[in-house]
Amino acid sequence: MKNKIPTSSVSQILVYSCSAIVILLLLFTWYEVQFNTPNVWTMLSETELTNKFPLSENTRDELIENSDIHFKYHNSLITVLSVTIASLGVMLTFAAFYIQYLFNARQKEDLSKERFENQYFHLLDVLRDICQNIYVPNVGKGKIAFHYMFYEYKAIYNMVVRKGILKDNDPASINSFSFKIFIDGVSPGFIPEFNESIINKEDLNSFIEYLLDKQSQSENNGINGISDSGVRYIMDYRGKRIKYFDGHRLRLVHYFNYMLLILKYITENEIEDDGKELNMMDYLRGELTEHEMGLFYAYIKCYEDKCSNESIRRVERLLDTSLIVNKYKFDNSKFVPHY
Repeated sequence: MKNKIPTSSVSQILVYSCSAIVILLLLFTWYEVQFNTPNVWTMLSETELTNKFPLSENTRDELIENSDIHFKYHNSLITVLSVTIASLGVMLTFAAFYIQYLFNARQKEDLSKERFENQYFHLLDVLRDICQNIYVPNVGKGKIAFHYMFYEYKAIYNMVVRKGILKDNDPASINSFSFKIFIDGVSPGFIPEFNESIINKEDLNSFIEYLLDKQSQSENNGINGISDSGVRYIMDYRGKRIKYFDGHRLRLVHYFNYMLLILKYITENEIEDDGKELNMMDYLRGELTEHEMGLFYAYIKCYEDKCSNESIRRVERLLDTSLIVNKYKFDNSKFVPHY
């Protein structure tokens, strides 16, 4: 959406300009009357004077001198006043139509802004519904589920760092590996495929077995003497028989895609109100917890090769807020300790 038309400024300029032109026309009329018209009557021939005023010469001169008949042809006072009034009428008509045009344009932009805001807040309502319907068994739903999912992702990231199983210890590589495990989950007999340039097959199999063991402990806690030893960063959920590392694709992918849709809608319909941007990003940030933003950042970085550069810039703009949010980004030095 374009900037609003500054109707007040344009109207003021138009009024001042018309006022100046009117003053100039009045000065011109005064000048014509004051300096040109008294002598116009002398342009009449003696014959014309005799025909018009069949009086004695002195009486005729006195009558003409005190009469209103001082003009002839285009130099008459009536002609000058007619031009002045006509010019003024044209200017006022133009000014009226132009101000009406500005008003209509402003009204159109106001309606467009209102439609944008109504649609935007409807999108936020749908996002809230999606969030509230995300459910993790034995954990809860909504923001509570996001709290658990974020720390499960962080637990996987921490184990990858601590065990040193990747050939490349770059945070982006660790995130790509960890987030794919987090989003797809692990299960007996299923071994995810990763390029051997990132991790040896033996190390991958060993790591998956370790995760499956932790999953079994939690899921079967208290059954046949099995005890949940817990996992760092999700120790608060220990003993609740949660199925760790079970995958969250069905819960999160549509949520992330909808977030990208909202960001696209914001950036393609930005508003400026009296020179100040009405930043809809702030409303969206207000809907999200740090855990949601941290997972969203990890997701977009994990699959950035499949996302457009514009989508990545939108997400970075959303998350470029404060140190509080930065602590939840995987590439922050304080995210997990590097051994």
